[in-house]
Amino acid sequence: ALALLRRPSSTLGESHQSLLTSVLLSTASRPPQALLITSARAGEGKTTTALNLAISFALRGDNVLLIDADLRRPGIGEALRLSNKKGLSSFLAGVHSLEEVLGQYTSVSNLWILPSGPSSPNPAQLLSSSAMESLVGDMRERFKFLIIDSPPILPVTDAMILSRLVDGVILVLESGAT
Repeated sequence: ALALLRRPSSTLGESHQSLLTSVLLSTASRPPQALLITSARAGEGKTTTALNLAISFALRGDNVLLIDADLRRPGIGEALRLSNKKGLSSFLAGVHSLEEVLGQYTSVSNLWILPSGPSSPNPAQLLSSSAMESLVGDMRERFKFLIIDSPPILPVTDAMILSRLVDGVILVLESGAT
């Protein structure tokens, strides 16, 4: 999950650098500021891609926020060994303030993390709320790039709900399987 930090010259590390370049050059006027990372089904590498893309931007010196919006099977907190006791779900539910749930990842300067938080009985309802829309709007002013990790698109509607809040979607596919 942390290929760019542990093995930056590996094939996986280089492929994430190539993805960064593709994103930066993807639109003529400026790169997309907010990106949603999803896949067709679980296990295709969307969380690894989201994490390494966020790290790539941060290592360039860009101020980046990585949001774990997979409220069903979160992976960012686990990959970074962060607690999910509070996070996006508890913020959207009004239990915690943004300052309580947002944290800087100390291993990479310029990288901020918003973990998923505790599981919720209604993830789609939280993600389609006006609070989520306001959060993304506010974070666009605070960070140069937003990377949002979401659940896979086939089993649940969460990624489609979130897609209206971003400038672009990266669909991660498993080679030879999807």
